[in-house]
Amino acid sequence: RIMAPIEVESIRVVSCNPARFIEAYQFEITFECIEELEDDLEWSVIYVGSASDESKDQKLEEVSVGPVPIGTSKFVLEAPAPNWEMIPEIDRLGVTVLNVSCSYKGQVFVNIGYYINNEYYSHATPDVGGEPLLDSSEAPKDDVSRVWRNMCIDEPRITTYSIKWGLATDIPEIPEENKEFPPAGDQVHTCENEVDQVDLPEENEDSIADDDSEDVDDEEDDREEEDDASEIDLGAEEDHDASPVPKRQRTSIENCV
Repeated sequence: RIMAPIEVESIRVVSCNPARFIEAYQFEITFECIEELEDDLEWSVIYVGSASDESKDQKLEEVSVGPVPIGTSKFVLEAPAPNWEMIPEIDRLGVTVLNVSCSYKGQVFVNIGYYINNEYYSHATPDVGGEPLLDSSEAPKDDVSRVWRNMCIDEPRITTYSIKWGLATDIPEIPEENKEFPPAGDQVHTCENEVDQVDLPEENEDSIADDDSEDVDDEEDDREEEDDASEIDLGAEEDHDASPVPKRQRTSIENCV
């Protein structure tokens, strides 16, 4: 995971909410910088004029913040209200989105989106307990003075993006499970068909010694049987087939890593 040198700790709407549509927006933004940056940060506020036509979006404000000191910084970002006339009539009332984003060297790395509901008040305004006009089609198309906005400030949608900062933090740390083992350039030595020395537990050594002594006894018995067989009359008939006596086989290690 690549750690970004800038982390937005909080963003708070400090302008009135609900508020008249024509009033400005204000956001108190707190962020932390953990590494010195070459360029400034670019903050922007964009009002979505139409969900079906991106060209209707309005950039309400764009400011540069810098030079950015290492540590925690706080500032207030203020943006004017959108141009009512540039919004399609069908999209002037109802739900839309306001995006607050930050970019570095032309690359957006964080975006905070707020839902906004615009309503028309034909009589008393919401600040005095008025109710909005239920049928928005009855609202005057060019009367913005009685339009109020209500932002969903408690549930912003925050999206972060990985960008090229041009810093040391751009080099991702390789997780332990993904690291190459053995490291590149090292060689793994294997031994084939032979083992120089194998350390065995004492109990295994005793068992091997017992096996060796049994082999010696078996060999002595074989010699005695051969001596006895030499005294047998060669002309005598053999009543039974002599089956070979299985010999103990020693397992050898062929490959080890």
